[in-house]
Amino acid sequence: MKTNTALIRRNYLLITALILAVFTSHSHADVERFWVERGYKVIYSVFNSKFLTPEIASEYGLKRNGDLTLLNVVVTKDGEEVTTLGLPAELEGSARNLLQQKQALKFLRIKEANTVYYIAPIKHHNEEVYNFDLKVLPEGETKPIRIQFSKKLYSDR
Repeated sequence: MKTNTALIRRNYLLITALILAVFTSHSHADVERFWVERGYKVIYSVFNSKFLTPEIASEYGLKRNGDLTLLNVVVTKDGEEVTTLGLPAELEGSARNLLQQKQALKFLRIKEANTVYYIAPIKHHNEEVYNFDLKVLPEGETKPIRIQFSKKLYSDR
């Protein structure tokens, strides 16, 4: 029973951290955005790593730092009566600042109960604009979904 309670508590803390990241002021976190293509909805959000609790960061080996932003990506099926949870996928991508300095995104796959989501850290300076280029290949598909977006990243120091 202790294992279930610990799992529920951990999931609650993680969900709380992600909700805080989504609903805080835009200077520190992005509202959730999504891309719909070929029956899939790819949901992504960008938030400062300090929004994670120390416990959650430690559990997943993530660093909490004011100049470290996290990109969170979840793949779901679009248009179903019952919303699907995060689906398995292969992700690759890059983040490029306005000086064309490129960071390859290294996604950490996190599996929680019936859902899978992916988190990649991005190191940056305050008010630095990044152009993101993502390729998302849902499990069982042969053609990736390409997503491009720009976001100004803020430090929390």
